Amino acid sequence: MKIYLSLSIVCFLSACGGGSVTPSGPSYEDNANGMAVAQVVKYSDGSGAARAKSSSLASGPVGGSTVIAISDYIEKFLQNVSETEVRALVDLSLPLVDGNYLGVAKYYEGQITVADEVYTVSVFETKEDTSGVLAVGAKTPSGSGNLEKLGGIAVGSEVSNIPVGQHSYSGVQIIASRYFERNGLGEVATTGWGTFTMDVDFTSGSGTYRGNTGTGVGGGNVTSLIGDVSINISSGEFSGNSLALSGNINGNSLDGKSANLEGNFHGDGATGVSGLFYTDSLEYGGGFVGSRDN
Repeated sequence: MKIYLSLSIVCFLSACGGGSVTPSGPSYEDNANGMAVAQVVKYSDGSGAARAKSSSLASGPVGGSTVIAISDYIEKFLQNVSETEVRALVDLSLPLVDGNYLGVAKYYEGQITVADEVYTVSVFETKEDTSGVLAVGAKTPSGSGNLEKLGGIAVGSEVSNIPVGQHSYSGVQIIASRYFERNGLGEVATTGWGTFTMDVDFTSGSGTYRGNTGTGVGGGNVTSLIGDVSINISSGEFSGNSLALSGNINGNSLDGKSANLEGNFHGDGATGVSGLFYTDSLEYGGGFVGSRDN
């Protein structure tokens, strides 16, 4: 199975390392392509994470679309992400690889364009119509000797009629290192794929995310991600800081590392969910997409 990059309309693309710049919080501004965009974090090398949304682009039965991204050049994403690119991902015209991946998702492969950059990706959506899509892949290197770079985007319909009380979600999770390495068979050796669960309380605006990849839950490298998230019950956006990572990727230990997470609920009644997570300077990153269980 090929795993290249991860998207939802939470989107992330990786880069070279660097120290972080403290974000001031999402403040949306319109770009020239019909998207409202907001920087979440920008590292000193220009990489970072961002959110985007469109009130005029309907991706499901409700309102517009919401997006999250991480990129090796976050300014380019903010300036160039377009409704046309988002629509292409929502419409999902890529070839179907598995209509029942891990029993929870449809799995596609192909190429997509994000902010004028072409990525070879694996794309996941829930089997039910919960209006969430996750794409994970790699940007083709620009010169000989350069490694493929991780990138991702998560897209879904705008949420409405958010419920109250306690609910649970489950679906697919993908994790990868910033630079892709291949084994002797030419297969990517720096990814892991599996499942996640998330228990939330919409009344208190809190939740806990748990994700695992590798043998027994999917394939590739064995990893774990767990931590708390805070939910904006008005917008359906949620985030978490310092989620605990463990396991290893291609022999490199993740123990002691932490990740930040950005996500969105989707659809009427918050029936879908998607998002991305990333470590400092985008050394590792990944994404998730799923649906409400109750």
